[in-house]
Amino acid sequence: MNKNFKYIILLFILLFFQFFIFDKLFLIYLPNIYIYIFFILILPYNTNKTLLLFISFLLGLFMDFTNYTPGLHATVTTFIGFLRPKILAIYSPITKYEDKEILGHKKYGWTWFLKYYSSIILIHNSLIIILQYFTFYHFLYTLSRILLSFAISFAFIFIIYSFFIRQK
Repeated sequence: MNKNFKYIILLFILLFFQFFIFDKLFLIYLPNIYIYIFFILILPYNTNKTLLLFISFLLGLFMDFTNYTPGLHATVTTFIGFLRPKILAIYSPITKYEDKEILGHKKYGWTWFLKYYSSIILIHNSLIIILQYFTFYHFLYTLSRILLSFAISFAFIFIIYSFFIRQK
């Protein structure tokens, strides 16, 4: 099967679960769980930067349309798309990144995986929650919401990652 087709299927699966399951959990006051950013995380290293920003923006725009949050997700995912190459440069492994390889633990190790995935997910969730509530009035509440959202999102993304890698 063509790699591009697999990415498209993965994108639709992520958006389906995000919209029909995880976004509905938010309505019952559970922490925000965002799995759709896994698509940005897993893209190959050599993804064109302009294409990466465009994909990030469209992904965020779709989330804005489905969540009625005008510009929130589009802003944050575009920013994540912008930061991704810089974060990859910071965590650059001793061996160079492979051009068309999935960014995962098999090639770069668990330490690299945890740093890269944690950084992106934490930045994403922090920005979403801070911009969504736009206040530091209840600082501890906001901080606890960020950390809980990060932990649960990371856990679900790890489960999806494990399943995705097993299918390769």
